[in-house]
Amino acid sequence: MTRSSAGTDPVFHRRHRWLTVALLAHVPPLLALSMAVGGNRLGHALVETSVPLLGLWVIGLRASHQRLAASATTFGLLTASALVVHTTGGQPEAHFHFFLVVAAVALYRDLVVFGVAAAFVVVHHAALTLISPTSVFADPAVADQPVMWAVVHGSYIAAVAAVHAVGLRDVERASRETARLQADLEHAGEARANALALHDTVVQGLTATVYAQQVGRHDLAGDAAAAALTAAKRVVSDLLEGRPADRSTLVREDAALDRLSPP
Repeated sequence: MTRSSAGTDPVFHRRHRWLTVALLAHVPPLLALSMAVGGNRLGHALVETSVPLLGLWVIGLRASHQRLAASATTFGLLTASALVVHTTGGQPEAHFHFFLVVAAVALYRDLVVFGVAAAFVVVHHAALTLISPTSVFADPAVADQPVMWAVVHGSYIAAVAAVHAVGLRDVERASRETARLQADLEHAGEARANALALHDTVVQGLTATVYAQQVGRHDLAGDAAAAALTAAKRVVSDLLEGRPADRSTLVREDAALDRLSPP
């Protein structure tokens, strides 16, 4: 998951940019909705919609703390959802905006931010239902039993949040597994390169040993065999102890056969 510390995580910043753009894009239509459907004057509409959304948008852009930036943007988007429901008088279709935003903030892959989003929806429904039921539920039958329906709506949001939380945990587990496999592949590539270099060194040393034996240079044959064996033991020891092989042990300053050439 995305952690709370500030950083330069490119995935977080790309998704955060998308969500801040989405928050800013809500301002004009909500301003128009407040005036056209809510019947509010421009000043009232600006205070009700633009001021809170733009304020949270600025915090989301300026906050140096990654989780604070994500939380501010999340609150802004959920405030937009609450305004849609309030302005339309609690029309059932308006409540779908909450579900969309809850799904969108899951892109942060931060369970804390996601939990805050779920809590916002439940508290919003519960509090406004007690204060002004008709601003949350347009259906009179539902408004007559506001607490029960607030619990129903809140339960659905909590269930959606739980499903997303499980999905986020699975994504994180898959990400860790992918990172582990990538590290294993890199280690395997390093081990293969070391093995090939070791093979080349042993083959070169044995070739020099055989050639020296054939030309009667038994002293050089012993030296070549000893040098190859020493390098091989050193590399194998490094690999067994998990250290990267010292490639300098696999490189000769001159070709082994050069020393066997006739003067």
